[in-house]
Amino acid sequence: MSSFYYANNEILLPAWRSPESRRSPWGWIVALLLVLFLVGGGVFYYLDSLSDQKAKEAVVLITNVGGEEWNRQGSGVIIHPTKGYILTNKHLLWHEGQQATGRIEVHFLSGDGRREILPATVQAQGQGEPGLSDEQLKYDWVVLKVNRPSPLPYLPLDKATEFQEEENIKVYGFPMADKTSTNEFGPSVKVLHGILSRVDRNDQGGVTRLTHDAKSAPGMSGGPITRKGKVIGMNTLCLYEQDQIDPNENYALPTFLLLEQIKNYLPEG
Repeated sequence: MSSFYYANNEILLPAWRSPESRRSPWGWIVALLLVLFLVGGGVFYYLDSLSDQKAKEAVVLITNVGGEEWNRQGSGVIIHPTKGYILTNKHLLWHEGQQATGRIEVHFLSGDGRREILPATVQAQGQGEPGLSDEQLKYDWVVLKVNRPSPLPYLPLDKATEFQEEENIKVYGFPMADKTSTNEFGPSVKVLHGILSRVDRNDQGGVTRLTHDAKSAPGMSGGPITRKGKVIGMNTLCLYEQDQIDPNENYALPTFLLLEQIKNYLPEG
């Protein structure tokens, strides 16, 4: 049977197919956009979760023990997968104003999810004594080395030189690390969220340090700071550690200031 009607030699569409009775396409468009938004949001969340997991696997707990007299603990990030190089703060190797290198150990998760501890040695370090000035912060770094037959997860360092206040960042590390180091299935990495609250520059406009408001604590020094999944800095100083007035103001050393100093300890390419 024909689906059309004829009148005066003109083809007429039935009422249910007439243009006036068709459903507006905007409903379908809105529904499609909603689906794409939900799916896209899920994808971004999934990718962000993957980024967090990758970062957690490459962040390590570092202990520097000087017998019964003193011990230092902090965080670090693996920067070379096969040579076992780890970047952290130089001030973790200082005690009472002088360098004090005791028994350095690196704690991280092995393939079966259990804590693995490896001895570490100092390969290179920044010059001078760690401190609060821009010049001292620039050299507050040390590269450690661990020996392990299988490759380690690592994070590449970003060479970005442009930063803006109020950009979202994440900080990875081990606050109160002395409590997590006894866990057989630790260490347990913590992810802190914050923003860049200040970008300090020199007279030529170059960035000298980053300040963020993620609520760091002792033990977070040496951990990586990421922006959109890329490592842009190393958490260097929590003012709470220095008995200053603002525990939420934390300094970070931009990674681009480190790249030239530690280029011999990074993967090629």
